[in-house]
Amino acid sequence: RISSLIPPYQHQQQLFLQCFGMLLLVVLFSKQAECFFSQRSRNHIRLTKDNRIRATTSTTRRIGRRRFLFVRSPTLSALPEAASSFSRTGQNNGNQNNNNKKQRPWIDYKQLEQDIKRLGRRGETEEALNLVFRVDGGPPTVRIWNAAIDACARATRKKDAFEIFELFLNKPHKPNVFTFGALMSACARARDADGALKLLRSMKKDYGVEPNAIVYSSAISACARSQQLQSNQPPTEKQQHWQIALDLLEECTQTQFMSVVGYNAALSACAQAGQYLAAIELLTKMQEANEQQNGDSSSSSTTTSAIPPPDPISYGTVLMACERGEAWEVLLEQAKAMEQRNIPMDTLSLTSCLHACQQLGNHAKEALRFLERCKEGKGNGGGGGSSSIPNNHNNNKFPKRQTAGWERKGAPTPIRGPDPVAYRLAISACARGGDYQAGLDLLDEMHERGLELDVMACTAAVTGCEYAGEWRKAFLVLQKMMQAGVAPNEVTIAAVIAACGTACAKTNNVEERKLAKRNALQLYQMIKKKKRSNEDDNKSRSSFVVQPNTAVYSSLIRTCAEAHDMDMAFAVMTDLQQDENHDPNVFTYSSLMTACERVGSLEGVTRVFTMIREDPNGIQANEVVYGAGISTCRKNDEPDRCLLLLRRMLKEGLQPNTATVNAVLRAQRVERASNMGKARKRQRAELVTRNAVTVYKLLLTNTTDATPDRETYCILVWNMINCQQPRGAEFFIRQMSERGGYNPDVDMYTKTVALYERLGQPVKALRVMEYMESQGINFYNVPFLNAAFSKALKLVNSVVGSDNLEMKEKEAAVVSSEWNLEDGELVSAEP
Repeated sequence: RISSLIPPYQHQQQLFLQCFGMLLLVVLFSKQAECFFSQRSRNHIRLTKDNRIRATTSTTRRIGRRRFLFVRSPTLSALPEAASSFSRTGQNNGNQNNNNKKQRPWIDYKQLEQDIKRLGRRGETEEALNLVFRVDGGPPTVRIWNAAIDACARATRKKDAFEIFELFLNKPHKPNVFTFGALMSACARARDADGALKLLRSMKKDYGVEPNAIVYSSAISACARSQQLQSNQPPTEKQQHWQIALDLLEECTQTQFMSVVGYNAALSACAQAGQYLAAIELLTKMQEANEQQNGDSSSSSTTTSAIPPPDPISYGTVLMACERGEAWEVLLEQAKAMEQRNIPMDTLSLTSCLHACQQLGNHAKEALRFLERCKEGKGNGGGGGSSSIPNNHNNNKFPKRQTAGWERKGAPTPIRGPDPVAYRLAISACARGGDYQAGLDLLDEMHERGLELDVMACTAAVTGCEYAGEWRKAFLVLQKMMQAGVAPNEVTIAAVIAACGTACAKTNNVEERKLAKRNALQLYQMIKKKKRSNEDDNKSRSSFVVQPNTAVYSSLIRTCAEAHDMDMAFAVMTDLQQDENHDPNVFTYSSLMTACERVGSLEGVTRVFTMIREDPNGIQANEVVYGAGISTCRKNDEPDRCLLLLRRMLKEGLQPNTATVNAVLRAQRVERASNMGKARKRQRAELVTRNAVTVYKLLLTNTTDATPDRETYCILVWNMINCQQPRGAEFFIRQMSERGGYNPDVDMYTKTVALYERLGQPVKALRVMEYMESQGINFYNVPFLNAAFSKALKLVNSVVGSDNLEMKEKEAAVVSSEWNLEDGELVSAEP
């Protein structure tokens, strides 16, 4: 009938067909409009190739600023009557033999897959899984299964991902490499290295799927993230996942090309384990391959390197490896190499450099420079970056991350500019580097930039004032903390009180000492009063109330010690012993012993040693306690007691330093024994000589880490001279020059020659002067030595004659034999 109505002319035919098509569309869309307004959902009727009409029901839902299509799979009974009847009519006309088969609804699988991926990346995993399992019979395609597993992997739901994989295996579909890539990502996000390795080995063995570079990269990432959980555990063979990561990288690169992402994952595994040497070695390989590739490209070669060039993330990961391995000097060297190569540094890399400056303690200027770079590169994202270095490095702009991972709900945002952690490290670096004023300026700048002040940054600034002895500025920082609503902790209070102690130690002004000590005691009494009031009122702890701990007590005892107030130091110690929540430690006893040493109280030394011996926690005295006790005994002219304490130190396994040994040697003297008789003085001289030789022998053995310095040799020489022992003085002069490498003073030679002359031994005096000349000292310029030399020559010529040279050689050989260090005693005593 329609063909009979077609006009004969061609242009009329085209017009007729257009009008007829428009009429047909109007009829169809009128039916659709009726369905749209009668129900809450829209019904789409589409004509398939086999002339059957399948219907899908879709709803819209707003997520953020966009509207997404959620496809459902309803039965035909849910469709409008017109659509159902039209569908049945088309089915009866096209397929007469399929009347008893169930009608299957039509689904847009491509749109469904996109919706599942989009929801998974946004962190709405439940909505994504609801779309997956609303389809009758489960997802019909492998791509939808993979999208469901990927959604669980992004939400760190490893168990759900593997449960979906088990359902997948029951279907006729076969998993592909993308399926295992999603499962491997789930293991990586769950930090399950063992599960990732097991899955990697079962891919080809059980399912016949060859892993690609992405799967290897995810497995390496799983090893890197698993290493984070084991950083605080003792290393074992099972826990060395960084080695497994390097082995996987080597295995992958033998058959296929690994991108820079996989290499960065291996670097991250080394970084998490603190293996900075392995990370630097891998980075060096990447650099050499890049340089070789650049050289080949300049020579018009078409070969490509199997190792990708490093990107800024690679360099930043190596810095993190040095930070985890506490290789601070190496970290700064790598940062310097990055600057020479014009590699941009993000905020995390600069923060690692600040941490190195803070730990080294003498890099305040470097810390300020790194902080300025943080300020200049505000657009540099911490932890982001593309896979290649930009061509223009001079702008120092770190490349932004271009992957879709940042779209995930709850994903970390990049750091823009210096954060409070960077300021805190810079302030601490300035404090340890001696530039406390720069730390205070950074604290003010931090407040001006709108960053919230925290107790750690303020405590770092106070610590700088402590090292410099600026107790007034330390109290100003404490006042600023109170005004800003930042509650100080025990470390802050201890640092403020310690600043007072450092000020007392640096000044000789008695009034300044008293003022600093008074302010420290007032602060202590204030926190002690607030503590008592809170305990009496049974109230909750106030935000500004600090409970004095052992550090606070120790700092106050040290302040009293530097202020030469031993009685107040013992009073504070009594308060600490009465405190039920805290006990004294070895640093507390060291400060208390220092208080005794400052005033030279032997009674206080005995009292401190008694308290240590009766301590219920079994605290043992350390080198500082013994050193202060020895210094106190030296001030009170107790040489035997000094030597006794030194022997007790060595018996307890402690290592005295050179200063402690020198204090024992200074105590061995006879200047104050002028009122003794000749016999008593001679016995005292012999005792001092033996003790000096014994102490010197201890310095040359392996029982102590102390080594003789110039002051040690000077003390030994003058002790021998004061004890009328010229041979001992000559011996230590030779030891000072030959073993220690120091040049003896001319006065030492002069006094030794004078002693030999006084004892009637001109040959020995001449021997000393010849040794003096061999050391480059012209004794002819010294009037006394020149006269002694002329006198010795006359005496030698009249007594000895031609045998002078042989006698001098024999006497020189006797010096070392008579002062035998094996037994530490004199073979023969000088008269």
